[in-house]
Amino acid sequence: MLGNRLERYIAGNVLNSILLIMLIIILLASLFSLVDQFDSFKNNYGINQALYYVLLSTPRRLYDNLPMASLVGSLIGLGMMASRSELTIMRAAGMSTGRIVYAVLKPIFIIMIACVLLGEFIVPITQNKAQAYKELAQSSNIDKKILTQILLKGTWHRQGNEYIRINSVQPDGLIGINIYYIKDQKLIYTTYAKQANFEKNQWYLTDATTTCLHDDHTSVVKEESEAWLSPTNVCDIKDLSMPKPITITLDLLNTINSDPSYLSISGLWDYIHYLQAQELNNDNYWLKFWEKLLQPINTLALVILAISFIFGPLRSVTMGQRIFIGIAIGFIFKIVNDLLGPASIVFNFPPLLAAMAPSLICIIIGVYLINRKR
Repeated sequence: MLGNRLERYIAGNVLNSILLIMLIIILLASLFSLVDQFDSFKNNYGINQALYYVLLSTPRRLYDNLPMASLVGSLIGLGMMASRSELTIMRAAGMSTGRIVYAVLKPIFIIMIACVLLGEFIVPITQNKAQAYKELAQSSNIDKKILTQILLKGTWHRQGNEYIRINSVQPDGLIGINIYYIKDQKLIYTTYAKQANFEKNQWYLTDATTTCLHDDHTSVVKEESEAWLSPTNVCDIKDLSMPKPITITLDLLNTINSDPSYLSISGLWDYIHYLQAQELNNDNYWLKFWEKLLQPINTLALVILAISFIFGPLRSVTMGQRIFIGIAIGFIFKIVNDLLGPASIVFNFPPLLAAMAPSLICIIIGVYLINRKR
């Protein structure tokens, strides 16, 4: 009975410290993000819109900083108990080191589950909404004729022999579409459309201009609205396959257009196999897939390392020193992760190894130090 109460006391102290550190990190990160938005102010994108963008981006910052908050929060929560000699008294009363570790890990398991749910179901949605909202606010007063000239990035998609560039993916459709149909290393036609909308299970191009390249001449066909078929049926060119409706979806385009770090695990899995089917390189997405899948394990590894330090080298240092050391360890962990990931692609070793190695090292060191103090 007493042991259960002590476990709840330890878990409560650690969880409260983690939540406090998480709140501080989120507030600071949000403030820096808001300041960073000042350079993006134009048209209808002002301070109110920037605040809304920062708010929509908060789940992403929460997800990114959970391992660091768990590390520093565990160091502070356990460190305060060590400074008051509470851990020493508990051990003298018969509570084993293993049981103390288990009590600390109870709230960490909850945080790990929350991390998975956040990354899988919330971050991809809120981050896409934030980016779409910002783009729309910045371009809402600009004529669509010149909209495609100011967007800084586009999305490339390949389907069969068609190579498609989309200037902007919006929640209700696409803006600025360039289509290049290449067969036997020869450009057959090009199409430019101002926008595309999905209606009645079919994509429709608006204000589409198609340039057909025949053997001895070219022709231009303009359509106010036409079904998006691959290949197009407006060019009277021989030896083309029968036209079929384009099969891309907004979900797929949002996946292509998103930073791989903020895609869901299932979204990364689907896109990896899409790239594989298109015979395109997917190494970077495999790396992000393993990093995202192992994110909860990173949190667990850092907390185990924090526990070992409290029982060992950080047993009698000040609170400020613990915070500094916790932040330093977190940054070193992140730097090693950031270096190993690209290195796995450059030097062609498994992305799983690159994603797993830092956590594995932390767990081995942590378990070794804890066992020494038993």
